[in-house]
Amino acid sequence: MTCNFEPGPGLAAQNHVRWYDLMRIILCWGLWRRPGAERQVLLAAAQATQTNVDRQKEVGLMGQTIAEAIWEEGRLKGHSEGRFEGRSEGALDVARQILRELLEDKFGVVSEIVLQRIANATDVDRLKAAARHLSRLVKPEDLQL
Repeated sequence: MTCNFEPGPGLAAQNHVRWYDLMRIILCWGLWRRPGAERQVLLAAAQATQTNVDRQKEVGLMGQTIAEAIWEEGRLKGHSEGRFEGRSEGALDVARQILRELLEDKFGVVSEIVLQRIANATDVDRLKAAARHLSRLVKPEDLQL
């Protein structure tokens, strides 16, 4: 996770860089390591430790920026996983379609039972192996998946 953000106007810009950096490190680590449900409580606790109103505001701004970074990281991860799953599903659909077409080319009409077995298959490698062994089949029902 990255917690990159620029200090805003106020205390961080007024020679309080060490305080700001330390608070940023603590908040980043705490918000990253704890479950999402605890993040608001952590931010409120961090703000409550500050007696200076300006510092309380600064901590609140840090927390918002960190939360946005965490949200974006989760969104990107979800997007990446979704793309992988989409590609896997696409490869499975293509393998099923090719096997159905090869069976129809060789045998003509294929029974609904065989078509259902192909539709229920979830292993791309098994579908590919079945397509490679298609030339040895005497009838479509001999198909092994």
